[in-house]
Amino acid sequence: MKHSSAVILSGYGMGNLPTSNDRLMKMINDAVKSGTIVVIKTQCHHGTVSDVYATGRFLTQMGCILAQDMTTECLFAKLSYLLGKGYTTDRIKILMKQSMRGELTSSAANEDRFELTNSDMVMSIANYLQVTDNEDINRINTTITPVLINSVAKSGNLELL
Repeated sequence: MKHSSAVILSGYGMGNLPTSNDRLMKMINDAVKSGTIVVIKTQCHHGTVSDVYATGRFLTQMGCILAQDMTTECLFAKLSYLLGKGYTTDRIKILMKQSMRGELTSSAANEDRFELTNSDMVMSIANYLQVTDNEDINRINTTITPVLINSVAKSGNLELL
């Protein structure tokens, strides 16, 4: 049986899905494990999907991609382009999180904000090492997180910490 290469799901508000629905979560998890790229977007006309809430973190840990502020049309075009290039699923997951042609809004307010769950430094290291596997990226994150926390603590910036 042929399966979809990618699926775009519209969630509530910031991309929330009913994670207590075991049947739905199993279906999404099975799709991700079979190599289907699952992208979660907001159904709102304006807004963004992120891992700020537990649902977003749960879905990213499952292997889903959060669409941030990309529209359905943008997601369709970007996925079509990346799939057409023949990239691996892991490479597509990395590129979906990066602005390639200005499709992701750059938030100046967030540029100075440090987030362990969404670290640009981790992705920069992964890109430099040409790592595309999510498990290896998680290892980089696990390894570098204590260093980043120590750096923030040393700065004395309690708000940032």
